[in-house]
Amino acid sequence: NIVNMAMMPLNPRIVSIDLGYSSRVFTELCGGTYFTLLNDPSNPDGGVKRINPFGGYNVAGPPTEDDVVDLSYVLERLFIDPTKLELDNEERAILFKAIQQNFRDNPNREVFMGHFHATLSKMRDNPIARSFANTVSSWCNNGPFAKFVDGPSTDDLDHDIVGFELSGIEKRPQLLPVIVAMILNHASRNASHYPGIPKLVWVDEFAVLGQNPMLARYVEIAYRTYGKTGTGIWTMSQQLGDYELCCKDGHLD
Repeated sequence: NIVNMAMMPLNPRIVSIDLGYSSRVFTELCGGTYFTLLNDPSNPDGGVKRINPFGGYNVAGPPTEDDVVDLSYVLERLFIDPTKLELDNEERAILFKAIQQNFRDNPNREVFMGHFHATLSKMRDNPIARSFANTVSSWCNNGPFAKFVDGPSTDDLDHDIVGFELSGIEKRPQLLPVIVAMILNHASRNASHYPGIPKLVWVDEFAVLGQNPMLARYVEIAYRTYGKTGTGIWTMSQQLGDYELCCKDGHLD
């Protein structure tokens, strides 16, 4: 919050990913919006805030190649696990092709995870695409994770000051990296629309969140790529040893 306050005279855009509501008061005092992603009684959809990973793409024309690359890093979180933190080149090529085809199949409209599953299903002759389709079935339609990602985003996420509370989600190791990757990617895409304005994304309680290797690896990608939109990214923890532990465990390079 001290960092946020120091930036306020510059009229910045700030996105905070929170665990424990530490930035809620600051966000709301500054006229921002604070989203409780799970167990929010104000949300009729089972207390869940839905974020569409494809939201904002494709509406005014096909996405750029850079857009597809960025989105592929997000969707990669669906297909990896602690024993395999990255797709191989062949798998990445199939994922990239499927994302592009998904937008071609649904021109000039917002697409959802269900559309992506349909596109992968059409590619079932390829064993990698077939495996991907089986995985995505858990994230669309009536799948166990569909309510989090399949359909339009519950709220408009484009605000000058916005916070996301992860309480409850941090205990779901398969869901956590997908949700955080979607938030970070959305923040980066929005940042590109505001050149010349200071932009900061910060991730709190990295001692906890960084212990998820699929999430830690995506945060590392964000550190490498956010410069192209002029966005700073900070992770915060109580002590430096938390980062050393992530490196020792192979979660970060």
